[in-house]
Amino acid sequence: MSKCILVIGGAGGVGSAVVNSLASRGYTVATTVLEATEADSIHTRYGGAVKAHTVDLSNAVAALTKIKLLVDTMPALDAVVVCAAIAPVGPMELTPLSTYNKAFEINCVSAVSVYQATLPALRKTRGRIVLLSSMGGRAAFPFMSAYIATKFALEGLGDVMRREAGPQGVKVSIIEPGGIRTNLVRQQLMDVEPAYAALGEEDRERYGYLYKGYLKMAGDSLRETASTPDEIAAVVVEALDAPEPESRYVAGADAKHFFEISRAMSDREVDEVFHQMFLI
Repeated sequence: MSKCILVIGGAGGVGSAVVNSLASRGYTVATTVLEATEADSIHTRYGGAVKAHTVDLSNAVAALTKIKLLVDTMPALDAVVVCAAIAPVGPMELTPLSTYNKAFEINCVSAVSVYQATLPALRKTRGRIVLLSSMGGRAAFPFMSAYIATKFALEGLGDVMRREAGPQGVKVSIIEPGGIRTNLVRQQLMDVEPAYAALGEEDRERYGYLYKGYLKMAGDSLRETASTPDEIAAVVVEALDAPEPESRYVAGADAKHFFEISRAMSDREVDEVFHQMFLI
């Protein structure tokens, strides 16, 4: 019998690429999406072979109940891949607290919901968990404080999962991609310009360089150095198929390069690297 894998957040970007890669390998795949239209699209694309279920991760308590019920419908569960995330941007001073609350609920607390809902089934199969983190889980990029905070937290949660679930036979891996060519990034770029235009004079003087620098940095990445979703999906599959998976996989040439050059730097030197990245 083929392995049964649950992909959390399979509607777009890396999640969609992971679903496609696993389905093409003959795995039995189920996924969660936010909207019913996304579920319908997946059912149509795969002729019903991939089961898509609507789960709103912005309510982690309700998500826990729904994912438990979803797992109960599966014949077994060999692995779960958590891809869903949001990535708000903006200066920390100007970012509403509600944005942090939502980001933590979707990017972190819901990962705990997934863990709690799936661990009993994964124990039975001695399965594994793969969490999609980010280069931003170890590198604190300015202008992305809510996203960065949740990815740093997710890295810690993943370490705890690995240390608690490992003795029970469940392996946990964290994927740390750099830039990825997704619609999420394209939408960010579209949103930053009007946000910059709406700034008051003082805020523009203080933070305008961050908006302009982000547009250049993210735009250059999208055109030149970012990985494709398929490239990141290949690393996810590697973590799922490896007899003894690594605890962390750095994915993408940009992430590998950044970690390599920053490894021997002091905090002040890394601060200067980020400062230069945002200057245009």
